[in-house]
Amino acid sequence: MPRRDAGFLYLFTFSPMAILTPFEENILSREVSAVHAFSDTFDANAARDASDPRTADFDAEVTTDFRSLRLTNDTKHSIARNPDLGAYAAETIIRLQDHAAGLIERIEQNGVPASAVRKYREQLQEQTRQVVVNCARRNKPGEQRTNGSDFLLGITHNGIEIYSTPAELLRFCRRDILSLFRIPNKSHPLFDGQREQFRSSIIALSRYFPEHLELLYRYSSREELLAALENGSETTIPDQKHPLQLAFADRYGNVRARARDIAHTRGQMEECLNGSGVVGIRNGHESTPIIAHVTKCLDEVPGDQIGIYHNVADGKTRTGEPGYLEIVRKFPDEGGEEEVTQDAYETIGAKLGHQLEIVAV
Repeated sequence: MPRRDAGFLYLFTFSPMAILTPFEENILSREVSAVHAFSDTFDANAARDASDPRTADFDAEVTTDFRSLRLTNDTKHSIARNPDLGAYAAETIIRLQDHAAGLIERIEQNGVPASAVRKYREQLQEQTRQVVVNCARRNKPGEQRTNGSDFLLGITHNGIEIYSTPAELLRFCRRDILSLFRIPNKSHPLFDGQREQFRSSIIALSRYFPEHLELLYRYSSREELLAALENGSETTIPDQKHPLQLAFADRYGNVRARARDIAHTRGQMEECLNGSGVVGIRNGHESTPIIAHVTKCLDEVPGDQIGIYHNVADGKTRTGEPGYLEIVRKFPDEGGEEEVTQDAYETIGAKLGHQLEIVAV
């Protein structure tokens, strides 16, 4: 059962390592292979339009690293104007970690000697990676104003440490975080948490001070966590706001929409599909839907048209599991990308976090 009785007094009554399970202690004592930092403190003005998520296309970069088994590369990206990107970024790292493990297995299954990929397997199994997602707004007036909300530390089922503030930026990872701790600003051993700025630059070193962590919840397995989320007894990390919402847009304006239950959303697509093979996509702020061709991949989308499909690279999902739909505008069948006058992101007209709906047309 999850431990919810570990308050501040409990943590300081026992020896430092006594507050950690063997799994948690193992993860926090491993060598760190890479740090993936997504912060509102980084330079957002270097982009052409810092408020446009298409200028922060980190997905391609980190995906290339993981799929090339370059597992020790650090990444740093700004989420200053689009903090919702932090939620997508954290989940992306978790999924890519699992994807890299699957690639190693497939390499070995195809007759490549295990010694050829031993280094990469050890990096996944014997080291950990850290994700820092920081958007600590200081917008409370007067005496309510604080030096940003406390950071949280989440340890995932596949051994990743996620340091985040606020808790909402963990919403896409709530099915993956087995243990969640608060890292209080007050009396932090490495910085003055009430006055010192730029806590995100040092917060990951909190792993060396487990006696300072306040346990919020703990589950012994992912199955136990998922059961608690399903029956509603676990609510510490909020869920995504909408059944289907815009989560990411790449530099070409291709959109990734996250469904809370991807099987249910794909069922809605089937119900709304008309004889021409299209559905409508409506954002929560518009009454007129756009037309989208339901396909299995980008290649099947007609030239200069909007398409929607489940990316096979995301793997299979089961009922009740979240997942993503790709919404894209394909380049014209004849001509270059410069002939696309309006990409999918512009056509939909929604912003990150906005609700999307699949409707019949």
